[in-house]
Amino acid sequence: MRKLLLGVVVDPADKQEVVVMRGEESNKKGRMAPYGYVYDDKEKRDATGRTLRGLVIHKKEAMVVCKMFELCIEYKFGGRRIADYLAAKGYVTRNGHLFNYSTILRMLSNQLYMGIVRRGKAAPYYNSGLAIVSESTFEKAQEAKRKNTSPSNWSYADGASSS
Repeated sequence: MRKLLLGVVVDPADKQEVVVMRGEESNKKGRMAPYGYVYDDKEKRDATGRTLRGLVIHKKEAMVVCKMFELCIEYKFGGRRIADYLAAKGYVTRNGHLFNYSTILRMLSNQLYMGIVRRGKAAPYYNSGLAIVSESTFEKAQEAKRKNTSPSNWSYADGASSS
C-alpha cells in the first residue's frame, strides 16, 4: 500500500486518510488546557464523527486559582505579590516553573474561571461545570485590579496625555 514516502502522499486517494490521521494526532498533543483544567480523556464524537475532548476542572490546580483570586480581592495583591506569595509557598506551573506576574494577571482576567467559554468566532456561552470562581468573585477581582493599577504619568510627544 502506498501511504507516505518521506512525508509525501504517493497515492492521492490516500490523502484524505492522511489528513484525518494528522488531525487525530493533533487532538492528542499540542493543546494545553488552561491552568486549573485538564482535557477529558473520554472519547466523545460529534455528529460528523470528529473526536471531541472537553475541559474538566483539575482540583489541585483549581485551589491555586482560587488562592490567586483570594489574594487579589482580600489582600489587594497585584500580580507580582501574588507570584511572590505562590513562589514562597512552593506553588509552580505544570512545567515546574514559577508563576510569572503577567500570567497571573491574565489568569485573573480569564472569564473561563467563572464558566464563560469562548471558542473562536462563536458566541460565548456559560458552562456552570467549568466555573472555578463565582461571577461576583470574578467581578471583585476585576475591580481590585482596576484599583491597584496606578495611572500612568507619561505623555505623548505632542503633549497629549496617556489617560
